[in-house]
Amino acid sequence: MKPLCLIASLIAGSALAAPPAPPLQPFHAEYSVSRNGSELGSATLDLAADGDGAWVFRSRTQGTQGLAKVAGLDVTEQSRLRWRDERLESTAYEYQQDALLKKRTRRGAFDWDRAEVQMSDQDGAKRFPLQAGTLDRHAVTLAIAADLARGTQALDYPVAGMDGIETLHYARQGEEAVRVPAGEFRAVRVTRERGPRVSTSWFAASAGWLPVQIEQSDGKKNETITLRLKSFGRN
Repeated sequence: MKPLCLIASLIAGSALAAPPAPPLQPFHAEYSVSRNGSELGSATLDLAADGDGAWVFRSRTQGTQGLAKVAGLDVTEQSRLRWRDERLESTAYEYQQDALLKKRTRRGAFDWDRAEVQMSDQDGAKRFPLQAGTLDRHAVTLAIAADLARGTQALDYPVAGMDGIETLHYARQGEEAVRVPAGEFRAVRVTRERGPRVSTSWFAASAGWLPVQIEQSDGKKNETITLRLKSFGRN
């Protein structure tokens, strides 16, 4: 083989071996937050590339109305992630809740070289063995969006918490029209039921598979928290 042909062949081979592009792109999204239909506050979701294949997914919820405002409710969650074998995996997790009468923290340190995760909060720390594709609870929304973008049918995710690694199962329940402040979207409804608690999210392809609406219902408390998309853009 001639030298130029050999070089061209190597370049072509490298291109074929390159990892596929992530199914999601960086974004910024803003949501209204309500409790049982009454305005509670606002929330933001942000996804940003952090170089060397790392991603940062961050959310912030602030109380701007009623008791949530009086209490100074301010909750932030941040997940650091990577793509491996076309799946998301967490590498670090932080949770911070600030309010007048209640402050909470939680952290997750994912050591993939040792295949273990350390979860810690204000009460102590625990270690658990990792399995491929393990996420923190905050990152699950992003993982669902990525799987819907790829057309994946099974929505099952190993998630690290203070009690160990639990596989969370979500059900895809078809498309429906959803109207939110940002407009009307055809969206895929995804649910998870845990006794009286039900989580439902609507993901829209036309919004880059962002969740355009999220509901967390607790039948025992007769309470429903709803996030509705107000605006979004690409970073």
